[in-house]
Amino acid sequence: MSNHSTLSIPKSLLDKIAEDYHRMYSINPLSSGRNKKNVISRQCLSLILKDTFLAGVTDISRLMNCDHSTVIYSNKKANEQLGIMSKEYINAVNNWKEVFSLNGIDIRPQKKYNVIKNRIIAVMQNGIDSGLVKKNQLEELLKEALECI
Repeated sequence: MSNHSTLSIPKSLLDKIAEDYHRMYSINPLSSGRNKKNVISRQCLSLILKDTFLAGVTDISRLMNCDHSTVIYSNKKANEQLGIMSKEYINAVNNWKEVFSLNGIDIRPQKKYNVIKNRIIAVMQNGIDSGLVKKNQLEELLKEALECI
């Protein structure tokens, strides 16, 4: 199990996606409350960050503002519940799929190509959100980046 820091998803994008989830499903996934629906959505989000973005335990704990042992437990619990086809966990994952999709990110089981694509999308969105780049500059930015490879 990796717990090293890796490029995953910018905090600003995760916060936006969590706000969308809260708006759409009236569940605040990043709250520290023990409401069952919040806990399940948090556990599923942790697993999605691990599986989709290949985020390490340390990155996930920073993004979700929790201890790394909570991340380890959350991923284990979500995997177990999805393995036994828990309706609550399946619904939470499907809700996350919809919210991520609305933000241009595909969280279906990933090929390495899609992991890289999702990371690039996340970095570009963070650049736009933080004012470092305008949307109409992205094509030129990608061309310049490709020339460096």
